[in-house]
Amino acid sequence: MTYLVAFQKAYTDYVTQSQRQGYTFGWFSSLRHSRSFYPHIEDLFNELKKADNLEAQKAIVEGYLKSPKTKFNNHSFSIYLLKYLTEKFPNESWEEYYPKDKQIAFYTGILYRGTLQSPQDALKKGISSKTSPRIEEFAQHTSMAVGISTSKSKGIAAKYRTSTFSTGKGVYFETGYLYKINYRGLGGIDINKTLEVRNDSITMTIGQDKQEVNIVDTIPTEDIVGYWDQKDVWHENTEYKEEKQPSIAVSIFARLEALFKKQSSTVPLDITLTDQQLTSILENPTQRKLYDFILRLPANPKNPSFSAAIKMLHIIGGNLEQKTFTEEERFATLEGRLGEISLELASQNLLSDNFRMNTYKNKLQGPFYPLVESICQFIVSTSAYKKEKLYTLMDKLIEFQNNPLFDDAEFAALQSYCQTLLQDPKFTFKRISLFGLLTSNSQDAATQLSRFLEGSKGLLLVGKLAKENGNNSNIIKELKDAVQVNNYKSAQTILSTFPDSVNKEVANNFFQRCISAQVATDFPNKKLYQPLVNPFLEYNSKQYTFDIYQLKKIMEGKPKNKDVGFVFSIDQFGNILFSEDNDLSKHVNLCKPPAIGAGEVFLKNTDSGIELTCITNRSGLYRPSDEFIKPLKDIFRKVEINVRQTMFRDERQNQISDWVQSRRM
Repeated sequence: MTYLVAFQKAYTDYVTQSQRQGYTFGWFSSLRHSRSFYPHIEDLFNELKKADNLEAQKAIVEGYLKSPKTKFNNHSFSIYLLKYLTEKFPNESWEEYYPKDKQIAFYTGILYRGTLQSPQDALKKGISSKTSPRIEEFAQHTSMAVGISTSKSKGIAAKYRTSTFSTGKGVYFETGYLYKINYRGLGGIDINKTLEVRNDSITMTIGQDKQEVNIVDTIPTEDIVGYWDQKDVWHENTEYKEEKQPSIAVSIFARLEALFKKQSSTVPLDITLTDQQLTSILENPTQRKLYDFILRLPANPKNPSFSAAIKMLHIIGGNLEQKTFTEEERFATLEGRLGEISLELASQNLLSDNFRMNTYKNKLQGPFYPLVESICQFIVSTSAYKKEKLYTLMDKLIEFQNNPLFDDAEFAALQSYCQTLLQDPKFTFKRISLFGLLTSNSQDAATQLSRFLEGSKGLLLVGKLAKENGNNSNIIKELKDAVQVNNYKSAQTILSTFPDSVNKEVANNFFQRCISAQVATDFPNKKLYQPLVNPFLEYNSKQYTFDIYQLKKIMEGKPKNKDVGFVFSIDQFGNILFSEDNDLSKHVNLCKPPAIGAGEVFLKNTDSGIELTCITNRSGLYRPSDEFIKPLKDIFRKVEINVRQTMFRDERQNQISDWVQSRRM
């Protein structure tokens, strides 16, 4: 065993503070000792690691113990270190460093005790007295409350065989028995010699005549030589065993452990760490926090926080068996102190990707969950660069989700980060497959989120409002249903019944913005068109669609003076949805059914701004009327897109024959 291993074992005991027999860890000790990796402890650890051999390690430890800065309080780290040094290196006199004011002189041999305890009881059960978990209570010369008080002097002990009783009729004396004892146990504290080694000469002088030895444990029957009865007649103890040898203890630590029942350790039995693993844990501040967290918890496998922390230690321990987390354990890693440690470990790549993904999947619920689940399917096999970018992306999602307020700036920053990723060639590096170059999974995930954010602001606002008004579940459901079908006028009416709040104001502004971009639906002969029955042409919920504000933003990034076509569809509430994905769905199927119009628009990015060059009513297998075209043009004008040169084109004559039409009123 090296001195570094002694250090590691001492540190474990120091953190638990429950391993010190003969001393209790009370409120004062908790104030004095934070059980932290103090700088002086860390310095000793680092020096021991650097030492080339055992002699060098020994010299470092000796220097630490001799330092005037080293404290030797009851629960100081140095005391725990001395325990393992004396245990593992018994021939090196480490006990010499044990503090003088805590040293105890022990005694075995002939003693006497005067007491009222009857021989019938003493010779059957032995002699016992009140006890205490604190060794210092036994080592005081005035202690009459705990321990078995005896004397080396027969005459002194005889004085204690008589007790005085006072009643209303006078004072009475009762004479007891004087026992002769050949004490051979571990708990005989020689009071005078203890005071002498502690340099307490004043107290020693006061109690010197008593020649007291206070016994910590029980005096067994076989150690009682005999007794003098009340008439001073001597009686031999037939159970006395003269051949019995005195108990031997190597050190004061071993003696205290034998005298005081070993207190239950908080160190769980299934933490099996090699010296190398423990060294690695102590070297890393965050790993050390996890180790300390485990040691300070009651070792209860039914406690999810405890069992989760143990499994986390298995993961960072390297060659320890990694175990799966239960749902309760995963949630425990997200809360309180263990949650903070989990995030630190994850940020340092000290936990496996599976653990990190479990954390994100539990934290990112609701509308973000499908995205996280999608990322989980490929993140383990992606590059380190992409992996960290995706983790950062999910961290930003957590921040947005956990903010009780819908912050437009935070929402915009999240959208901007998605665009930054999509413009990063290292992040969008394409995959090579048998079918050629494919977009990377990471790019697909960022694109999916970007499009989700652009199209789901209303639902995200409903989520924030739901947290504020959780008790009004029915009205939240009504609001959500209205937003899901893009019925923003109805949503605005429902929202008016909510109590005033920041989120309500943001939601109202958003609904009003959407309403202002709606096509007027009060034109004559309005028809409602249902989607085709053919499943290949049904409404495609995965198709990327956007509103007219997003359309303008997209066009601002297009090359100059080049016509760009977009398909569009107008739903029953007048909302216009645009898409560049021409081949994914028939135009009228862009929106949720029914629709009142569909077609194509062509725009051009010019030096004087965005121009709408053409509007058509072409819509695949449908023949919608063209009444909606003029109202649509008005909406483009409202968002400051130039419509002065816009052409209308009615392409109904190009539709395929009537027998494949499926228009429904």
